[in-house]
Amino acid sequence: MEEERLSAFERDQALRKTFQIFDRKNMGMIGPNEIWAVLKNMGKDFSLDEIEEMVDEVDEDGKNRITYSEFVQLVMGEN
Repeated sequence: MEEERLSAFERDQALRKTFQIFDRKNMGMIGPNEIWAVLKNMGKDFSLDEIEEMVDEVDEDGKNRITYSEFVQLVMGEN
């Protein structure tokens, strides 16, 4: 049980660090352009349209920017 909690904690820490990489302006929100730029620098081949579609799936307020909790939904596939 403690091992399960630790791994959940470690997963959360890794997700937070990843979100901070995308959130270069430290605004607490990221948009498709920030996500696309980081992924492109990592050698990932996503189009901006594909990323916009992914963001739309989890963007609860429709502002085309996602918060950390929405980012977790996107990464973990929790819709």
